[in-house]
Amino acid sequence: MKKLKILAIVVIIAIILLFAPGFFLSKAIVNAASNKESVQPITNNPTEKDTLIELAGQKMPVLKGGLFDRFHSNSPMDIVAKERPDIDLSWFKTIQKQKKEVGFTTYSPNFYYSNSSITAIYTADIAKIEELIPEKVKGLVTPISYTPGKGLIAITSYAYHYCDNDFYNELSISIVTTKPGKSNWGLISLMGELNDKNLWGYVLKLPVNTELARVTGVYGYNLPKWLIPIQTLFLLI
Repeated sequence: MKKLKILAIVVIIAIILLFAPGFFLSKAIVNAASNKESVQPITNNPTEKDTLIELAGQKMPVLKGGLFDRFHSNSPMDIVAKERPDIDLSWFKTIQKQKKEVGFTTYSPNFYYSNSSITAIYTADIAKIEELIPEKVKGLVTPISYTPGKGLIAITSYAYHYCDNDFYNELSISIVTTKPGKSNWGLISLMGELNDKNLWGYVLKLPVNTELARVTGVYGYNLPKWLIPIQTLFLLI
């Protein structure tokens, strides 16, 4: 009888741990964001600060005198060091760029010398999440269900302050998943990734706010990018 009581207590505790995250999150208060803020529409019309170039058969403005205008993704380290002496370039110097033809001539990989990012995690219905993952990807990763019926979506905002593609802002909309080839243990898998400070995910969308970032991302790396207005609140670092 004593063993049965211990087993019953263990089962009750396990159920509480399993469903508790969903219970508390369902009681959370989320601040509503206003949609009344006006934003300026994005166009491809160059200003006096821009140079009009053609890339992958498309004309677009780039920053006049910027890194891309001068070096087209192949920025010399001595120039970068001169313009941004505050940045440690030792890691970048260990990587050799390669010339690539991807519908246009580029040098890969692109370097992002200074950037900021912040991630917000949202809950979502696990059935809806699973519908968004292609069949060919499901064999590699699975969406993590932190509590029965609930998964997670990560929205990361990036501000690239100084890079080979000049400066731009980007949003990453991703499904939080297991590591490739790893078993899905739900909350345990999630806690393991959080402990490693490295969340894995399947990227659904990557909107950006410059045409240069969109074209180089789509044609150079086959990434799901499109153009939208993104304003950043990050400080330059």
